[in-house]
Amino acid sequence: DAELRDEAAAFLEWLQQAKERYDLVLLDTPAMLALPDAKTLSELTDGIVMVVRADVTRPESLTSLPGGLDFVVYAVAAKQRDEAVYRAVYLDGLGNILRALADLGQRPRRLFFTSSTSVYGQRRGEWVDETSPTHPAGFAGEIVLSAERLLAASRIPGTSLRLGGLYG
Repeated sequence: DAELRDEAAAFLEWLQQAKERYDLVLLDTPAMLALPDAKTLSELTDGIVMVVRADVTRPESLTSLPGGLDFVVYAVAAKQRDEAVYRAVYLDGLGNILRALADLGQRPRRLFFTSSTSVYGQRRGEWVDETSPTHPAGFAGEIVLSAERLLAASRIPGTSLRLGGLYG
């Protein structure tokens, strides 16, 4: 069908322009094994994103991570607002991931850690950015800041994403 070919050509042109303009282009598709479109698109990109479900508090659950990881996004959530739970998930869990990657001989190009603006400790609506000083006001901010420092000291290049307004 001519219309479908035109749409495909326009998409390929857009993808090429995006690759030239940006360092990293992510395409969101259905699961790799679910639909053939995802596999086809993965062949046009520099890599794929795989969602891996594991219990980061149990190192033995991390022994079967996929091989050849270029990027890792560490996005976890504590089941309850409790200091021990936060420590287990955010700090100890990140340590478990870093050790598992090392044990498996993997060195991703970058690990992205979903942190929090709670590291700033601002309470009056002040503007904050990546240059603002960190002064966590509670255990959650202290723990995620410790996790950021753990990542910064690791052999894997890391980026801490200090996201605001995340609840759950």
